[in-house]
Amino acid sequence: MGVLAAALKAEGATVRLIVREGPVPSSATAIYDSFCSLADAAATAALIVVDGKDFAAAELAALAKTARKLVLIDDIGQPAVGAARLLINPNIYGQELAYDTVAFSEVLAGVRWNLIDPRYSALADDAGRERIAVCFGGADDGSWAAPVLAALDGPVTWVDAGQRNLVPAMQDLLAERTEITHLVSPDMVAFYASTDVLICGAGQMAVEGMASGCKVIAVQVAADQALQIKALEVLGVAVFRAMDAAAIAAAAGQVDKVQCPDIAGGPTRVAERLMELASEVAA
Repeated sequence: MGVLAAALKAEGATVRLIVREGPVPSSATAIYDSFCSLADAAATAALIVVDGKDFAAAELAALAKTARKLVLIDDIGQPAVGAARLLINPNIYGQELAYDTVAFSEVLAGVRWNLIDPRYSALADDAGRERIAVCFGGADDGSWAAPVLAALDGPVTWVDAGQRNLVPAMQDLLAERTEITHLVSPDMVAFYASTDVLICGAGQMAVEGMASGCKVIAVQVAADQALQIKALEVLGVAVFRAMDAAAIAAAAGQVDKVQCPDIAGGPTRVAERLMELASEVAA
């Protein structure tokens, strides 16, 4: 959401972050103008933008009362609320879905609406790209990454988000294989800029990798990635619908770069439409 917040602020909007109990992340203070509760947003905001995966069912039920000014980001092709003024599905397969246009007055679907950091799509230079990297998201305790890392020869990088409860197989691998570089929450612009082959799940990271100029191997790690893995395959990306570490490692030496069409400029396009929509709702 931080990328969208920055794009909205560039259009002149005041952007508040809805927060629950607990401390506000320090990184958020540099992005958002202020913070508010869900109830305050419902009462005072011109528009409420939510990612359906980030809210509990009871919270989403309360938001349904504000459908006229609700913007829902649907990452998995299963809308988390029954109605909204605008629905955004930023995935490659988004345009293939038939949303209820009565419940959702407007739908922006497809990768041209993807909220990708514009710094990623600016990374076009292949010079200096040597890294083979493996990343299956911050929730991976090594169960997904360990067999792939074990099957890869030579220097390789594993990226995670500070997972502290690693499975024994990953702990042993990191202890035994000194040529494995373990990066915890790295600067992703620098990471993508120096990565040649990226082995990851079939979610947003696969799209970011393509946009950044990496050669991507996408592995389906969750049921809700089925539509995305199919769309990636159609584009020509090397995909695996199940873990096959030996085959994935073999593919790393043969994979080609695939372009992700219409990816650049998504946050600006979304922000411009939201500014128009805020004026329409206020009228």
